[in-house]
Amino acid sequence: MRKLELQDRKGRIGLQWTVDGQRYSLYGLGNTDSHSDKAKAEALVRAIEADILEKCFDPTLERYKAGLSKAVKRLGTPVEMFAKWVEALKVSDKTYRVHYEPVLQVLMKQDVRSFHPALK
Repeated sequence: MRKLELQDRKGRIGLQWTVDGQRYSLYGLGNTDSHSDKAKAEALVRAIEADILEKCFDPTLERYKAGLSKAVKRLGTPVEMFAKWVEALKVSDKTYRVHYEPVLQVLMKQDVRSFHPALK
């Protein structure tokens, strides 16, 4: 078995290891700059290592994925996202009134659930 170590994958925590000639990996375990994410990932490393030593390693990785929760950043409603995007563009007042305000008005009239059923 190749030693399990935390890896930095573009600011995200990942794991890669080999058991009985089969390569395994888990990515998206949190941010490398978060102490709590690192601690959770290190606990996961210890759990996987213990399972390998006890010969009860789950090759489907479901046991290890179950404890992971993905951080979900709330983006807001489509209207809020559009407004933030337009604000970030820093367009002139005239450009805003001519090009972006009409789109914003249409978005505001729409039922948010029409964009995607998961939105409320």
